[in-house]
Amino acid sequence: MDARVVRPDGSVRHVHIRGQPVFDQNGDTDEFMGVIMDITDRRRTERALRRARERALEARFDAVLEERTRLARDIHDTLLQGFTGISLRLVAAINRVTQPPESVVALRELVDLAQQTLTDARRAIWDLRAPALGGDDFPTALRAAVEDTVRSTPLELEFDVVGTVRPVDPAVEAVVVRVAQEALTNVIKHAGARTVWVTLSFDARRIRLSVVDDGRGFAVASDFQAYGGHWGLLGMRERASQVRGKLSLQSSPDHGTKVVLLVPHVVRDSLHPPNLARS
Repeated sequence: MDARVVRPDGSVRHVHIRGQPVFDQNGDTDEFMGVIMDITDRRRTERALRRARERALEARFDAVLEERTRLARDIHDTLLQGFTGISLRLVAAINRVTQPPESVVALRELVDLAQQTLTDARRAIWDLRAPALGGDDFPTALRAAVEDTVRSTPLELEFDVVGTVRPVDPAVEAVVVRVAQEALTNVIKHAGARTVWVTLSFDARRIRLSVVDDGRGFAVASDFQAYGGHWGLLGMRERASQVRGKLSLQSSPDHGTKVVLLVPHVVRDSLHPPNLARS
C-alpha cells in the first residue's frame, strides 16, 4: 500500500509499504515481515513529468489552434470575400435582366446556390477557428460573436446576461458560441423575424443560453430531425452532447421559435485539448 505521511514539522513524505506473513511448520502465522520505503522523490519526479507532459500538450494544442485560426482568416479574407463579391454582382445582374424568363430563373437559382455555398463556407470557418475572446470575459465575447452574426441584416438583436457570471470551461464557451451562431443563422435564413432575443444565464452549476425569435415558426417534429436540412438542429444537438449539455426546441407556426441550451460550467474528463484540435 501507499501512504502519505505528515511529519510533526509539517513536511509531507510519501511511503510505499510491503509486507507478508511468515508461517511456521503447522501453517500458523509466526511473524510478519515488512518494509517501508520512502518514495517521496519518485513521486515528485512523476509529478514533474506529468506537468511537463501537460505543458507540452497545451503548447501543441495552442499551436494547432493558432494555425487553424490563421487558415480560417486567410480563407475569409481571400476566397470567401471574393465569392461574396461575385454573389453581389449576380444579384445586381438579375435586377437588370427582364427576359427571357428562363434566364431570370436560372440566374436566381445560381444566386441561391452561391448564397448557400457562402453559408456553408462560413460555417466551416467557424469550425476551423476557436471563438476569439480577445481577453474579454465570456459574456462580452459571446455578445461580440452574436452581433457579428446579425450584422448587415435587418434583424434587431436584444442581448442580456442574467445571474452572477462564473468561470466557464473553454470547451463549453466554444460550444455555446457555435450554438448561438447556428441558431441566429437559422433565424436569418428561415424565420422572417424582426427581433431576436439572446440571453445567457448563470446559476450555481450550469449556464443557460436561449435564442428566441418572433418569426414565422414551424411545426416541431418529435424525432428532432433537421427539417429538410435547413435548420441545422441536429448539428446543434451534437455540439451540446460534446459538453454534456442538453438542447431543447419550442416552436409553432406563426409563434416564433425558442432554442435553449443547458450545459454545466465545467466539463471534466469528457473533453480535453486534443479532442478540440482534431481536424
